[in-house]
Amino acid sequence: MANRLGLFFVVAYSFAMVNVDFAASLQRHKPCPPQSVAAGTLASVLTQAFAAEPGLRHYVLDDQGHIRKHVAVFINGAMHQQRQRMDLDVADQAKVLVIQCLTGG
Repeated sequence: MANRLGLFFVVAYSFAMVNVDFAASLQRHKPCPPQSVAAGTLASVLTQAFAAEPGLRHYVLDDQGHIRKHVAVFINGAMHQQRQRMDLDVADQAKVLVIQCLTGG
């Protein structure tokens, strides 16, 4: 679309974005800097984040695509309790933190 001076206007589209951060304990195995990915289900958000470092998927998810027992996922500061529920919607501007849980005695 041109105005009277022949200049063109660019229309910027904003996408719903989610910030995903992996704790240092996971980055020790596979480096993965914080990322902004498109909002969607928890499964789609994590899949997009794994694109930067595909090997990290194995540390976070099991063979069925569920969150491993030694991993915790926080969405806006609240721990995601249902490891098998990956269809949870993650809203625009959410902050997702993936950490490795400490175990042992």
